[in-house]
Amino acid sequence: MSETELCRCWKQETGAAYRDGELIYYGLKGSADISGIMRDGRRLEVEVKTGKAVQQENQKAFERMILTMKGVYFVARSVEDAILKLQAAATFCKM
Repeated sequence: MSETELCRCWKQETGAAYRDGELIYYGLKGSADISGIMRDGRRLEVEVKTGKAVQQENQKAFERMILTMKGVYFVARSVEDAILKLQAAATFCKM
């Protein structure tokens, strides 16, 4: 990880799909759309919402769990919003 990197992130897949005619659920219900690790080791979760969309109750519960465990969680409504919130979270990193 370079000195300028704030975190490492990946898409967190959750949902349902048919396989051989059977409905299969995958992922953790309520988990954020993007997961990652902050430079200082804290877990990062980003819920992506567009328009007037709001968090579901299971997403709010996941947010509470992450924050209780001292992780970073935020809702982003645009790339710019995500970058600003990520930079704000990184100011607390012990680099």
